[in-house]
Amino acid sequence: MKKRLGISANIAVGVPCVLLAACGSSSPASGTAGTGGAGAGGAGSSGGVLTGATSVSRGIVHACAVLQSGGVVCWGDNTYGELGDGTTAASLVPVAVPGVRDATTVSAAPNSGNQRGDGSGSMVHTCAALKDGTVKCWGGNIFGQLGDGTRTNSLVPVTVTGLSGAIAVSSGTYHTCALLADGTVRCWGDNLDGELGNGSTVSSSVPVMVSGLTAATMVTAVHDGPDAHSCALIADGTIKCWGVGGALGNGTSGNALVPVTVNGITGATGVSGVAGHTCVVTALGTVWCWGYGGNGELGIGSTASSGTPVMVSGLTSAIAVSSTGGGVCALLLGGSIECWGDNTFGELGSGSTANPRTPVPVSGITEATMVSAGGCAVLTGGAVECWGALLGNGSATASFVPVPVAAPQ
Repeated sequence: MKKRLGISANIAVGVPCVLLAACGSSSPASGTAGTGGAGAGGAGSSGGVLTGATSVSRGIVHACAVLQSGGVVCWGDNTYGELGDGTTAASLVPVAVPGVRDATTVSAAPNSGNQRGDGSGSMVHTCAALKDGTVKCWGGNIFGQLGDGTRTNSLVPVTVTGLSGAIAVSSGTYHTCALLADGTVRCWGDNLDGELGNGSTVSSSVPVMVSGLTAATMVTAVHDGPDAHSCALIADGTIKCWGVGGALGNGTSGNALVPVTVNGITGATGVSGVAGHTCVVTALGTVWCWGYGGNGELGIGSTASSGTPVMVSGLTSAIAVSSTGGGVCALLLGGSIECWGDNTFGELGSGSTANPRTPVPVSGITEATMVSAGGCAVLTGGAVECWGALLGNGSATASFVPVPVAAPQ
């Protein structure tokens, strides 16, 4: 039986009270430090664990995973239909997204808390790239971020209009971007600050081409609001970004309506950004970040911010990086994970809620194949473990250490 609950008001960081048992208390989880202590995640589901996952994406209020079958399952908040199951009921365990059977990647958008400041609210959506090169999206659609030519929310997946050849997708809060097999990028949704990259500030409910990109290999649509922007990894190892000035890594404060090159980055192999900061991983195993650092998310041992990339302390074997909210995680060669930054709800998985300003290991993770900051990881064999407040195990109690996600109920 699915553990369904109604949605109540969001707490400060955007995690619905229904998904976190300690709303209204001063501590995000019960328990004491030590083995089986702080935030053990409650009893959880007794119906088995999720297996066969190939990727996972954790937003601020919901998370989704792609299965080996090509199906997608999601859990968490569902106020805007971001779980895609035809309802607005939240779920503490994964539920299947109907009509998605051949997904290759999925992206759960962050929740902005209406940082746009215009009364537009905080809409959350999800998108999946499919094997046939199309993209399906579902959830909130106030700025056309579902890409179907409307601004109508959808509780079930809808096909993005006019898009083919897509191999990856990234969901921002109010806009979405897709990477195409030919190295070009298409974006759609809000464009107040030029985050669609087509040289204008006109929003679009259907995909538009990002200007001047012909050799992109990865794209990230970064959290909308005061730092709305997008970035792409280029085949030559450089990074290009567009949108709000000061968040683009080029040391200037002016908005860029078309892509600009991030200062000093060469040999990049991955890029991820959200909520005011962006990070890249390089072929040397180092990680570089720029933007807001007030929670230590730049990983340099302080809360300083930087308009250009700075190297994260102590990482020499990183192979992937993922950013969310005020935290960042890196997957290391060998399968361990280290995280840094905001840790209010144990989302760094370190066994405490201390906010480290340099990387610390995620407890007990040694065989990860991918990480989604906030945090969740896919392990060798396809199991998924999560920590923080979106556990997917049937419990509303946060966990400061990883726990297995339950099988769909």
